[in-house]
Amino acid sequence: MSDVVDTFVWHLKTSIESTCGLQKGEAFLPAGLQGSQFSRQLFPPVVSHLALTLGWSVQPERHIPFPTAYQVGNSMRVDYAFYATDRDQPTIYLELETLDRAQLYNFLPRRDSNSDQSKFWYWYGIVANHLTGHSLAPRALIFLLVLPDEPVHNYRVWDVYDAKLFDTDIRRLIYQSPFRFYDPLIKTAAQLFLECPIEFPSGGGGWSTSTPKEFQHVCELVLVTVTRSFIVMVRGKKGFVTAADERYPLLWK
Repeated sequence: MSDVVDTFVWHLKTSIESTCGLQKGEAFLPAGLQGSQFSRQLFPPVVSHLALTLGWSVQPERHIPFPTAYQVGNSMRVDYAFYATDRDQPTIYLELETLDRAQLYNFLPRRDSNSDQSKFWYWYGIVANHLTGHSLAPRALIFLLVLPDEPVHNYRVWDVYDAKLFDTDIRRLIYQSPFRFYDPLIKTAAQLFLECPIEFPSGGGGWSTSTPKEFQHVCELVLVTVTRSFIVMVRGKKGFVTAADERYPLLWK
């Protein structure tokens, strides 16, 4: 494990494996969405175990305001902020995307000053805050995508009913394996985002055009997908290329 992101994801894997409440990943399935059981009751013990194993502190639901000039909404509330040293220097931001949230509409590289935008723009707001001195950026913003690689029963496919990205018949394909359907699509969306020319804050209060791939050293954008049998990471510094995936089997305790 060569750096802090590798270390974090490895211990995230072992923390998932060690949490008996997940019932060997059954909590990832649609039943875990009922009453937000997985996100509110079963995932917090994973976070506590992870922070304890790393020897870090963790803050849930950290509020991060964004100036209106960024045109990415007023703020984000990151699910978990991890700190390796003190509360003034974040190390990792972790966003949990449950089965019903790990869909394409959340990650298409569109931009809107209101709420209808890609979650990747949160990364932009975090980096812009860092460049302007508003708040320090973490080493990485990690999206944990829960996407079982197996047949699942009916759950809300927002991409069909609300975003209307796909015809209703596509649901049958999604239900065969959410992982095989969504994992490559979300990675492709991330690749497109890395190449988007964007106005970033620059010295002296000005703005200059760059792409997100040029700022992966400031805050790396990372996708981690978990199924019931394995966990796979793809990183912004490697261009979200599938060939650079790092995959580890889940060895449930």
